[in-house]
Amino acid sequence: MSLAGLEITGGYFNNTREIQLFKKHNQVASIVYGKNGSGKSSISRAISEKYKLVVGENNETETEFTNIVFKELKTHPQQGTQPMETSNISSIKTYVYNESFILENIHFKDNGLDTIVMLGDQQELQSQISLVENALESKRNEYDNISNEYDQLQNKSNSKSSTYFKEAIREKLKERWASTQSKIQNTKINAKVDNNLISNLLNHVETQERYDDLLHELKIKLTHLEKINTLDSFKLISSINVTTNFNFINLLLQKVITEPELNERETEILSVIRESNGQFMNQSKNFMINDEQNNCPFCYQLVPVEHKHTVLDVIRKILQTKEANEHINELESIKLDPITLDLSKYKTLLENDLLTSIKDLIDEYNESIEKIKQHITTKKNNPYTPIINDVHPSSHLDNLNKHISKCNTNIKSFNESLIEKNTLIKILSDINLNLAYKDVKELIAQYKESSSYEKSLEEKLETLKKEGTGLKKQLEVLESKIANIDIACNLINDYLRYIFYDSNRLTLHPHEGSYLVKCRGEKVKLSSLSIGERNAISICYFFSQLFKGKTIQEVFNDKSLLVIDDPISSFDFENKVGVYSFLRFILNELHAANTRSKAIIFTHDLESFQHFQKIYSDIGLKKETATSQLINRTIMPIHNDKFNEYSILLQNIYDYATGHNRETLDLAIGNIMRRILEAFSTFNYKMGIEELTTNEDILSHLPSQRLQDYFKNCMYRLVLHSESHFLERTKGLIDRGFVEAFSIGEKVKTSRDILILLFTLNPLHIEIHLRKENEDFFTLKRKIEQIETWREELFPETQLIGTI
Repeated sequence: MSLAGLEITGGYFNNTREIQLFKKHNQVASIVYGKNGSGKSSISRAISEKYKLVVGENNETETEFTNIVFKELKTHPQQGTQPMETSNISSIKTYVYNESFILENIHFKDNGLDTIVMLGDQQELQSQISLVENALESKRNEYDNISNEYDQLQNKSNSKSSTYFKEAIREKLKERWASTQSKIQNTKINAKVDNNLISNLLNHVETQERYDDLLHELKIKLTHLEKINTLDSFKLISSINVTTNFNFINLLLQKVITEPELNERETEILSVIRESNGQFMNQSKNFMINDEQNNCPFCYQLVPVEHKHTVLDVIRKILQTKEANEHINELESIKLDPITLDLSKYKTLLENDLLTSIKDLIDEYNESIEKIKQHITTKKNNPYTPIINDVHPSSHLDNLNKHISKCNTNIKSFNESLIEKNTLIKILSDINLNLAYKDVKELIAQYKESSSYEKSLEEKLETLKKEGTGLKKQLEVLESKIANIDIACNLINDYLRYIFYDSNRLTLHPHEGSYLVKCRGEKVKLSSLSIGERNAISICYFFSQLFKGKTIQEVFNDKSLLVIDDPISSFDFENKVGVYSFLRFILNELHAANTRSKAIIFTHDLESFQHFQKIYSDIGLKKETATSQLINRTIMPIHNDKFNEYSILLQNIYDYATGHNRETLDLAIGNIMRRILEAFSTFNYKMGIEELTTNEDILSHLPSQRLQDYFKNCMYRLVLHSESHFLERTKGLIDRGFVEAFSIGEKVKTSRDILILLFTLNPLHIEIHLRKENEDFFTLKRKIEQIETWREELFPETQLIGTI
């Protein structure tokens, strides 16, 4: 890989700049020093953004930078850089640890007396869960409010509810419509005001006629209706339909049956039967059958039983031939029913003569039927004698149906006259409905408005219910996801153990979709967790995700680019040693696994800058390491033989005194001031900083007694509870006492006092070290004038003498 750097537009770089981080093909590391705000973070974000775009993890809509071009060194013997092909960019496994990674992946929060940390997707998922929970709570509150309002509107006593107006409509209709409709329908009780009537009125279209005109028309037509209201329509009289075949009956009566062969006595008996039309034969037969009666009913003489049996046998011989029996069965199968017809309800409608004629015809028909029945009986008793029927019921039936037809003509005429009544009822009902609408028109409008509003509430409730159900399901999915996230917790704890040299110093423990932070085995509040401890967790998480499920060699076996932006921030000295040791291990593995892999390290701390140089020197890659400084959006090479840490630290004091980078320098300014004082006093006077302001020989170089007294007393505040710089470095303590004991105003004043003191003792010394490379004369002059201004504000009569 011949990565040189990148061309960047966006973020801190409002104009396109080329940042060349590697000058030579053999360089594998680039250590960049730059103050906060110099653009380091923009470069690291740009590298991450470009790589994610190339490999498809981001899209153009998510970009911060308008243009990012990776540059590579041209091949030997050519000089300079050229754009890197996309395929070459994607072939480099790029890992970026910076503030953006921390913000996106690490989130600390208080949980009562505990500290909870969410890592990686946990933070995003928890953020989504919070959004969903807030949305769900909002939906619930909205649902409850609307539901309460809706429930109140279901109370018919509520003057804003639709039921209130519906009841008012109902009561209004009872006042006039109900009684009027009862007159129209000719009922004794008022018509019922039901939901169908109200529904019809809700959909009714108002007539243009005036109310008084409709009411007048109603009264006239109602009077007319009352005149015909007592009459009802009549049903038509059904014609008489008889299916009896009278011709067939006549044929049966006239049918001749062959007589059996009889002796003289039997012939005489048959003769008697014929003469009596069978009646005597029936009486005789009954007498002969009855064994208990032996006296003849006709001659009153005793008849022997033997004689009775003899006569009975003769009767049977005469009447019970096969042919006679079959003929008798045919006669018995004949059904003749009389006609019955009740015409009493038609007396008020039909003429009496017509009804009488119908009755007479029915009687005549029934009489003829009876005569035919008698003929049939006679024929059955004497089947050998034919009977001529002179009765014809059909003629009576035809005549009867003609009279019924006359009746139906009259009935139809009457019913047609009643159609006017039904039509009149329909017209009156419509008029009454039109009047009813006008009676309740205003109430209907209020009802519709209220009902529409309630309907909108129902729809909102249904929508909110569906949305709430959707949010609940979404919440369940998110909670399921966060519960199933696998973070290499053990690996993070291993790295923390490496950094702190203590397996119990700082540990993470799975806890309800996140991780509980413990310090020395005890739960710790977030306020007690230092910035350095938080940063230790973040950098350990970063590398745990790189190596999860794989060995370091497997990960770094591919050509890789590791970008680390300010990895050493707010650590105690002993913890810094652990972090440096950890990063040395990582960097050594990176370059050992693949000699084409590279690392870019950004830092705003000079001490860190030097320690990373030592790391690369220690792993044998000093010559392959590029060192540079980011100034004014430009990358400037740093040559170690010309790089002066003392000058930079003194410039830091000046920046802090003038209000530049105070937030960045605030925690370290006490240590920086002590290092400058110690270096100055040790090199110039072979004494510690305590003696610098108490030694009479040194104080005598100050131009006035007031100035000598001021610094002799003032410096005690600076060195209060302090130890020598070398002892501090041995114990690894950052100037916490200084930070906690003094306000920003006091630290600003102390930094100005140091500059005044050093400038007063050695003006040229300050002028040389405050002048930056490529800085013009006038800029330096303004710095010196600023120091003189501060001094004059203290002691106006004292003149400082400098070389400018």
